Amino acid sequence: MNKEGKVVEKDKRQTAFKAPPKHDTEQLINYVILFYFIIFIGLIQIFKQLDLTIFHFFRLLIIMIGVAFFIPISLYRKRWRLSYYLYTIFNIIFSGPLLLLFIFILNISFTSKPYIEEHKIIRMEASPAKNHTMIILENNQYEDKSYLRKVSKDDNIGFLSRAKKLKIEFSDGLFGIRIIKERKVE
Repeated sequence: MNKEGKVVEKDKRQTAFKAPPKHDTEQLINYVILFYFIIFIGLIQIFKQLDLTIFHFFRLLIIMIGVAFFIPISLYRKRWRLSYYLYTIFNIIFSGPLLLLFIFILNISFTSKPYIEEHKIIRMEASPAKNHTMIILENNQYEDKSYLRKVSKDDNIGFLSRAKKLKIEFSDGLFGIRIIKERKVE
């Protein structure tokens, strides 16, 4: 065998052990998983500022996932090779939550003039095991929204021992979702 034959044989052995090149779809999946976590961290941070229950949050999320399915698969296939299975997963974990994040950002960005609601405090129920205090308001205001009445030890809203009123500052967002600007006790 001549030298050229040996060189060709070496090249064949070297290429046989190389990892196959990554496909566009594999890279897409990696990016989707990365952005999935970034989007949900953003949703959680914005959710804390909104006057939404968890039920309403998931209802909006499901609606946005449904809206994401109106994006035709042909748009995705111009760039990536997607099956209908991947298209479904892509819409559920990326496109739908991303649309909801955009709606929340627009809602917070364009708000109305803030207004303050004052409510008389009837009593406070401390829960040492759960590290928070639940405020009971006059006429059972916000009975179904415990997140507005719950005060953690870490919250800086004033002295609870002398509190007579709970003041909550709201503003209405672009899409009608109220934003909690501030909570104070007096």
